[in-house]
Amino acid sequence: MQVERFETQPAAEPGTYERPRSVTVLAGLHLLQSLALLVFGLFWMNDNGSWSEGLKTAEHMLPLVLFDNLISRDLILLLAGLGVLIAVALIGLHPWAWRAAITLQGLGLLAGILAYVQDEPNYLGMLMGVLLVLYLNRRDVQEAFRVRKAAER
Repeated sequence: MQVERFETQPAAEPGTYERPRSVTVLAGLHLLQSLALLVFGLFWMNDNGSWSEGLKTAEHMLPLVLFDNLISRDLILLLAGLGVLIAVALIGLHPWAWRAAITLQGLGLLAGILAYVQDEPNYLGMLMGVLLVLYLNRRDVQEAFRVRKAAER
């Protein structure tokens, strides 16, 4: 059985590398997750903290939403902003972006587990977190960030 190994090919200009498709998908999913949080945070801000039924439903459907006793508009907006920044950095293949993304997803999955234990499961958020962690751990994604990091040394 032959194992395929991903190798990043230099692009037209020296010192730049072609981004694997899986990194683009990863960044897109990360951006989608972050924009959902941003929309949620902005709706909550406009609602002045009093929950309508629609927002109560959205709270359990959006990825990476923390549970009621830890939730704050500022935290939601901060996580959304960091997520957008990380998604842009993933597209740019910045070496720190992989670690930041895996850390953010780990925190999101921890929040999902704690919410599950408190009988407030967020299945969609946990599914999105697991999907992003799987993408982050693909060989071609890891190689893309390793090759870029080595080239910048």
